[in-house]
Amino acid sequence: MHSTKLPIKNTAGEGFAVEDRVASWLLCHLLANVPWPNPQAGFIEAINCQMRQDGWHFDDFVVELAIDGEVHRCACSVKSFPGLGVKGAPAEFGATAWKEWLGKENSPFQRARDKIAIFAAPHDPAIREVWQGLLDSARAGIPPETLARRQLEEVEPSALRRNAFASMRCPAEVDVAAAGDPIETARLLRSLYLQEQDFDHSDSQSLKQALLICQQALEDTARSQALQLWHAILIYRSEERRVG
Repeated sequence: MHSTKLPIKNTAGEGFAVEDRVASWLLCHLLANVPWPNPQAGFIEAINCQMRQDGWHFDDFVVELAIDGEVHRCACSVKSFPGLGVKGAPAEFGATAWKEWLGKENSPFQRARDKIAIFAAPHDPAIREVWQGLLDSARAGIPPETLARRQLEEVEPSALRRNAFASMRCPAEVDVAAAGDPIETARLLRSLYLQEQDFDHSDSQSLKQALLICQQALEDTARSQALQLWHAILIYRSEERRVG
């Protein structure tokens, strides 16, 4: 069978929104039945897009994941730029996370099982380490009371990590009670995941990973067509978004 090879630059993002590329990256996992390792190595069962009308605040995607025989949902926000900095998270991001966490405005988020993920462009290595370290600590079995105390009493030696924690405190305008409860901040952080993507880079690692997963979705004899499959997924996702 004759096949037309597509230049990688044509599939790395030209003409496609970053949201399309991230959604396609997730679709690759679904097609290949490969677990999405972040969060919790779950198998993707569905990807629901533009979910604000259903009450979700992080509404770019709501991914349904099968984890240990149960369906968990991950509310995702996609950014084309690094979303976090030396002073922590932007105020708008923190407020939105709390609205989701607290079920404000009829959000269907369930704290016991659901997750929040932010897809962002790569951060400075120091910032990435700060956030991944803080989020890993929140999920490492450390009681939320202990994590909150370490931040407030400056037992935590990293000022950047303390800034990150403080930036995720609940704004009073979202909920007065939660604003005064740093322990609840530690609980929220257990459910927050940072997923970096670099589709805008000429040597995109996200694209390379997508192509490897596409290979796993194909028969052994067709694995050379992974790039064509990726392109088809991108087109499908882009047309689906335009239709709404």
